[in-house]
Amino acid sequence: MRVAARGRDRLPAPRTTLFSGAAATLLLGASLQLDHFEHTLVNALLGEWLAPTAGIMAAAAASRLIPPADLPGAASDRAAIQGLPNDESLPLPLVKALERDSDSLVLSLPACLVLNAALLSVLQLSGLARDHAHVLCWAGDWAAAVPAVLLLRNQATTDEYRYDDPADRRAATKWSTSGEPIFRRPSEMSASTEVQVREHRDGWRTLRFVETSNGAANIQSVARLVGPNTVDPQAVANEYLKVMAAAALACVAPLPSAEGPSPRLLFLGLGGGTLPVLLSDLLPSAEVSAVELDGAVVDAATSCLGVRLDRIEVVTADALQWARQQAAAAEGEAGRFDLIFVDIFDSDNVTPAPFYSAAFLADVRTLLSPRGVALTNLHTGSPRLDDAFSAATAEYRRAFKRVSAVPVNGQGNTILAATPSDAVSLDPASLAEAARRSAREASLVTFDAARRVAGARAL
Repeated sequence: MRVAARGRDRLPAPRTTLFSGAAATLLLGASLQLDHFEHTLVNALLGEWLAPTAGIMAAAAASRLIPPADLPGAASDRAAIQGLPNDESLPLPLVKALERDSDSLVLSLPACLVLNAALLSVLQLSGLARDHAHVLCWAGDWAAAVPAVLLLRNQATTDEYRYDDPADRRAATKWSTSGEPIFRRPSEMSASTEVQVREHRDGWRTLRFVETSNGAANIQSVARLVGPNTVDPQAVANEYLKVMAAAALACVAPLPSAEGPSPRLLFLGLGGGTLPVLLSDLLPSAEVSAVELDGAVVDAATSCLGVRLDRIEVVTADALQWARQQAAAAEGEAGRFDLIFVDIFDSDNVTPAPFYSAAFLADVRTLLSPRGVALTNLHTGSPRLDDAFSAATAEYRRAFKRVSAVPVNGQGNTILAATPSDAVSLDPASLAEAARRSAREASLVTFDAARRVAGARAL
């Protein structure tokens, strides 16, 4: 995954706010005309909250019919929400966008009711003139209550969805800065792309893909160093990686009694190595292998991001071809790997279709042990991405006996868990309990593994 989609997709987008502000301002005139109505709490609800909300939602709906490129800053906002490159032209799905906006506005209703009741009570008890009670309530709602609720929700969302560990909640403000390049090498996959590692405050480093033509950069992964090329393995900055790690711990929990003490893990796609490093630390007996296409990425991960070749076997190759060759060589034998991770995206941040084709999944199934599980990271949230997810899901259901989807909170990702065995349970209760037990035994302390797989659903 190249760009981290952040928790801000739970809040109204800037362009919605722009049109909402215009609609609310126009509604002030309507409020001035309502002063002849009786000033009750019901009328206050209708005049000061319901009518402006309906107007704002209508304006928001109209605003989303305008091509995103026509609004300043819309491209970067869309990229942050969807986890797509800034030049991606896909619009946000209208229904989902309006659902997010209405959700945020509805949360303000109790605060508006309390404020209106308090204002009307004060006017009643004080005997002050009530000629402009509607205007007073309107101003209280839309200048105080609604902004306060949205700001508090923003803070709550930020606290709930963290890029960092509980010990340092401000870490995202450190590694999301521009930083200082400490590694620069042309990508072996694209002459117009440079692989960079940048140093940030407090030991944070980021692996980035930078377009040499315009300097546009996508963050591929994040790590925190605690010594010379030594990372804190549990400083996982990306929520989807926490979900994949939690699912892995849940799936590997029964392996010691069934398959032996040394689980075998295969990563198709290395990137900065955050997940292999974490799981090799949590499961010290595990045999860990990774396949990465870009040699420059391998050099960056091993020289700057703490990937140790004595702990993780790294193969520089095309994962598609490598899996085909390994599966052909293993034909008729029990699969080598207990867990296979597929986390591969193209320059458009989309999983290439060959990586969920019937042929590839047949190879993955051949490489899995009888009770093994494949964990695949897929993007969702736009028509194009949702279509790819549906196609991938259909292929997985044909290739494996059991398939579950684990949604990622706050990001446009869904993790597919698939197994060739009827004996492996992928239901949420079983996954959560296994993740809880395995995380406790592995001394995972920086995030709640059980909670991150509790939303799994069978497909």
